Amino acid sequence: MKQLAKTANLYDPEEVKNDKANAKVKNANKIKIHMQYDAFTKYAKIKWEKPNTQETNYSHFIPTETELDQLIARNRKKTALFLQLLKDTY
Repeated sequence: MKQLAKTANLYDPEEVKNDKANAKVKNANKIKIHMQYDAFTKYAKIKWEKPNTQETNYSHFIPTETELDQLIARNRKKTALFLQLLKDTY
């Protein structure tokens, strides 16, 4: 909320919508900001409509078998043992 207060007037919902619509942040962060601002507007008794922002799905990085082996080889003994255990049991 502090960062939002620096860039927009919190008591003007349209200014907040425009500020966050033009912000270069992920949609997940925009959703969190809208939820926080929604709680603030309820506290301050300000009427506003929360914009519809859909969260985008990102594909997760899944390392290959050789990349896992390289990771295990680069660690110390205890950590390598733990990582090897995780790899073998998962």
